[in-house]
Amino acid sequence: MAGPSKGVLIRDGAIFMVKLWLDGLKDIVLTALAIGALVLDLVFRRKAQHFLFYKVVRAGERFDLFLNLYGGAKAGPHSEEGLFAGSRSGEDTLLGKLEELTGGERSSKGRR
Repeated sequence: MAGPSKGVLIRDGAIFMVKLWLDGLKDIVLTALAIGALVLDLVFRRKAQHFLFYKVVRAGERFDLFLNLYGGAKAGPHSEEGLFAGSRSGEDTLLGKLEELTGGERSSKGRR
């Protein structure tokens, strides 16, 4: 297989840059939220199941799973579909949602 075309490589580069930017923004937002939640948890001495800090940590984890920053790294260079080769339309990831919005389900041709 020849790999992705120049257009697909440019698209994948743009998608990766947006994902990197979102990941950085997430870190900034989570830092502020985690500090605020930690202070509130310490001041109000909440019960363990109500700690806001751990809710912030879980939200960060869910966002990381959604962003799936390096999800297409293995399939990308070996497929004409680039990064989209590592996702399925409608999956609960950023690429899955983008793929659903831009073209629906692709054929399984070229998938591992």
